[in-house]
Amino acid sequence: MIVNADTLPLFTGRSERCDDMDRPVWNSLGLCSGVGLLDLAVAIGCEQLGVDCRPAAACEWDSYAAATMLQRMEDQALEPCPIWGGDMRDFNAVPFRGVVDVLAAGLPCQPYSVAGKQLGNVDKRSHGDDGDGPIPQFLRIVAECRPAVVFCENVPTWVRGGFFRPVGEELCRLGYKIEDPLFITAESVGASHRRERVFVLAHSAEFGRRTFRTESTGFERRAI
Repeated sequence: MIVNADTLPLFTGRSERCDDMDRPVWNSLGLCSGVGLLDLAVAIGCEQLGVDCRPAAACEWDSYAAATMLQRMEDQALEPCPIWGGDMRDFNAVPFRGVVDVLAAGLPCQPYSVAGKQLGNVDKRSHGDDGDGPIPQFLRIVAECRPAVVFCENVPTWVRGGFFRPVGEELCRLGYKIEDPLFITAESVGASHRRERVFVLAHSAEFGRRTFRTESTGFERRAI
């Protein structure tokens, strides 16, 4: 279902499977989710680590993308979850604190793309007119829900052009460690086009609902 500020249900997690040390369950929150493929990719990656990653909610303001994601959920191509269809500025992530383990964000790439004007962080589509754009809201949401893992995707210029620096500095201030960025092309994984992207992983042992250490994941179990 597509919801707004008045109807977003409080997600309380799937605690019935948390004691399964062989197959732990993580909850994810998607920001700027598009049609849900980044969230799906994160879930597939977690599956390779022996972890079930279940969506708590997805946020996407574009009506066409949100409707497409909803249809994919109805088709059972994506796991169903509430879709926040409103402005990120109105999204309250506090109820997700202690619930969300992984936050995935496909942050706007138009301000940094070589196909555009490359206005970078002054483009209102990234930081907004008054610092209230998608990227500052992403950082606010991270601070509110404190996931153990933050995973971001964008075009390479976001990192190579230095535009990621203030984002990285804020994540570090919040207590996250940032791994080296991964630059990869679509063609390197079998697509017919190049489409280079960068992926950034930040993590902290202090946050999130729980982490695990199993033979497959290497994470230590901990309840907050």
